[in-house]
Amino acid sequence: MIIQCPACNTSFSVSKDKFGTKNRKVKCSKCYFVWTVNPLGKAIEVPPLYESIESQGGIIKENKEE
Repeated sequence: MIIQCPACNTSFSVSKDKFGTKNRKVKCSKCYFVWTVNPLGKAIEVPPLYESIESQGGIIKENKEE
């Protein structure tokens, strides 16, 4: 089966026997990105743990008393 790194789009040919019936974490040998692939060879999207700073309205400035 062919899997593709979602970060750099490099494709890899991998034996289906390597995956079995469970999801597996794989690491791209080109960009070192780690992602999870299901037994069908599809990348599993994992929601980010935190929202980006931009989506929260920017950087919070410290309130320093002088």
